Amino acid sequence: MPEITPELTPEQQAAALAQQAASPPVVTPPVAPVVAVPDPDTDWEKRYKGSVKMVEQLTIANRDHASQQQLQTSEIERLKADLANKDIERTVAVSERDTNLETALTASAAKDTELAKLRAHKLKVDLAKELGHPELISILDRIPDMEDHEVQKTVMMDFVQFREAGIQEREKALLSGTTPPVSPVISTPATPTTTEGWAAYVEDLPLGSKERTKASDEWFEWTRQQK
Repeated sequence: MPEITPELTPEQQAAALAQQAASPPVVTPPVAPVVAVPDPDTDWEKRYKGSVKMVEQLTIANRDHASQQQLQTSEIERLKADLANKDIERTVAVSERDTNLETALTASAAKDTELAKLRAHKLKVDLAKELGHPELISILDRIPDMEDHEVQKTVMMDFVQFREAGIQEREKALLSGTTPPVSPVISTPATPTTTEGWAAYVEDLPLGSKERTKASDEWFEWTRQQK
């Protein structure tokens, strides 16, 4: 390319510029990078060491994974054992609860039965006093238990009437003989100490006598003191 200098005339300068514009630009070719060619004698050692390191890392990771898996397996087995123990404890607790409940219900039923018997016994004792026949106390176990006061009184009156009917029949049989019975001499016996003794003591006294009424009252009082 011609260099424009001040010595050129204007015509020469214009021609130089036109020539410069018409010529193609100079392109500088790119410089290719320098690629290092690996040395075949040392490249295999680096790759081997890299492979060994990777294997070691994988081995360690696999060992850690196996250890964690073993811990998880142990924890699962422990939880299963705990659950089985809980089931056994729950079964035992439920069984003990049912047994205790059944025992309590049985004891409660027994107490209710005993209380009902005591109430019935007291009712019959009170009615024996009310009816003026304490001798009925000796046969209270044979008299049916009734919860209602009036029903129990009716039952006991039936026993009294049956007993008095038997006494009257015996007295009629004695009075129908040719020889009138000799009135026994009433003596004051020792105070009886058993229910059977009191029954025999009252039975030996004349029916309707003051002595019999007094003995019946004493029998009732003795029975009340025995409780």
